[in-house]
Amino acid sequence: MTPRKARTTSAKPDKVMRDAILFALNREAEDASGAPATKLSLIADRLVDKAVDGDMAAIKEVLDRTDGKTVQSVDAPAQALEDMLERLDAARP
Repeated sequence: MTPRKARTTSAKPDKVMRDAILFALNREAEDASGAPATKLSLIADRLVDKAVDGDMAAIKEVLDRTDGKTVQSVDAPAQALEDMLERLDAARP
């Protein structure tokens, strides 16, 4: 039997592990009831189940993946903003 060569989807050599993981995630498996499913869908199901059970890390991950990560705001003092605007105005030709 000839060994199978793994297909890679990216041309960059630094993406070899990413390609191998994506290949493995798309392999067929069986869910708890024996129905066909990809390994990726099994992982997603387990993550959602953990979130439903109250696992805060899983809840955060589900929300980050569906709604996007929240943007962290930065509070700058008003004087610092005024100084920055003055420097920008002074730099204009």
